[in-house]
Amino acid sequence: MEETAALAATTDLSTSGQVLFVVAAIIALVSAVVTVTQRSPLRAAMGLLLHIVSLAALYLSLHAHLLAAIQMLVYAGAVVVLFVFVIMLIGPGALSSRPDERGIHPGEIDGVETDAPVEPRNKTLPIRPRTADPLPSTESIQGAGEQPAE
Repeated sequence: MEETAALAATTDLSTSGQVLFVVAAIIALVSAVVTVTQRSPLRAAMGLLLHIVSLAALYLSLHAHLLAAIQMLVYAGAVVVLFVFVIMLIGPGALSSRPDERGIHPGEIDGVETDAPVEPRNKTLPIRPRTADPLPSTESIQGAGEQPAE
């Protein structure tokens, strides 16, 4: 009996630990939604960073200190920094949708925004008119590098 009471006393969270757990859980849920719903890739990466930090706080509240440290070093310190580096290398505005020549955004059909790409109706390639004369024919391989006689 005493053994189970001692075990229960060591596994219970203190009041501040419970508050930290609830706050970190709420922040984790909100930041996960922000990560998925943001249209800007940079803001989505910042939402992912906040989510990873809140998960580390959850691990701390559960007394998993090594797991929290690894979470911060590997994910927040390397993966998110790599994401932000690639986003900034490409350019944050390059990933947003731009209207085509008709003024229609790629994710918009009849004023309703969708995430599916809009395929063009006419998939044929334009035919370019021939602007240059065809290459002169030569009788043998020796005349291949010579200029044509005028």
